[in-house]
Amino acid sequence: MDKGRLSVREKIGYGMGDAGCNIIFGAIMLFVNYFYTDIFGLAPALVGVLLLSVRVIDAVTDPVMGALADRTQSKYGRFRPWLLWIAFPYALFSVLMFTTPDWGYNSKVVYAFVTYFLLSVTYTAINIPYCSLGGVITNDPKERVACQAYRFVLVGIATLLLSLTLLPMVDWFGGGDKAKGYQLAMTVLAIIGMGMFLFCFASVRERVRPAVPTHDDMKNDFKDVWKNDQWVRILLLTLCNVCPGFIRMAATMYYVTWVMGQSTHFATLFISLGVVGMMIGSMLAKVLTDRWCKLKVFFWTNIALAIFSCAFYFFDPKATVMIVALYFLLNILHQIPSPAALVADGGRR
Repeated sequence: MDKGRLSVREKIGYGMGDAGCNIIFGAIMLFVNYFYTDIFGLAPALVGVLLLSVRVIDAVTDPVMGALADRTQSKYGRFRPWLLWIAFPYALFSVLMFTTPDWGYNSKVVYAFVTYFLLSVTYTAINIPYCSLGGVITNDPKERVACQAYRFVLVGIATLLLSLTLLPMVDWFGGGDKAKGYQLAMTVLAIIGMGMFLFCFASVRERVRPAVPTHDDMKNDFKDVWKNDQWVRILLLTLCNVCPGFIRMAATMYYVTWVMGQSTHFATLFISLGVVGMMIGSMLAKVLTDRWCKLKVFFWTNIALAIFSCAFYFFDPKATVMIVALYFLLNILHQIPSPAALVADGGRR
């Protein structure tokens, strides 16, 4: 089995895969709520039902996709071919989701549900195999760590690029027509994301093969997982950690434009500063967990995160400097505790 060092090109190629995921899905996390209500024209309650219903479906499709990818047999390997197969559909559905058809309200509701569902399924179909790819491109632990470092740097750059360019592109392409602007801006980002996926596919190779093919069915897989009480606790911690973050990201555009009364240009800088905060938090995570127990870091950063999140209630939205500083700090804190880092420890129980 090849234990040779990976080339810089292969490490960059691996990182490009997650950058491709985030330059598209990041737009959804940051802007889709605002797009659906203020541009597409859906009722806020309906948007909530749409997003929640698709997330419930994800709870089924994610493990199914994991099992399917693990059992894939092709000349490209188990996980790598999904980057080739799904790159175009993922890009296509992202553009369609940010397209506003000139239809009646009920027809637009159906369109929104269908396109968001299809985008979510294709995201699962490309992201789950990608996440598994890191374990099979090399069996050298140091090289795997190096790959993750490249990955997080490139994800940060891609997300920052998204936050800095999306709203200006909407204004530039739309010329006052924001529906057209969002569609064309997402087309540009989708093409970039698809190119990143294809570069990842062309750059990496699966070197680690399973010694014995698995033929266990998914029912047994689920039984094994739920018997691990540590894994169940980590699952609950993950939900408590990520849900507030998702809510905050979804509410950011509303808060900046409706509550603070700021322009989209200010929103671009505000959101981009939050992305920089997340990049700093990612770097601090390793420093802190190298010095202290991962569980303690997770606990205390979440306590701090809860306190500073509540602080938003006590500050005047017009106190711009204080709000910006608080938002920046929240994004740093949110990125430090990583429940995923506890999974390997939980799996040993």
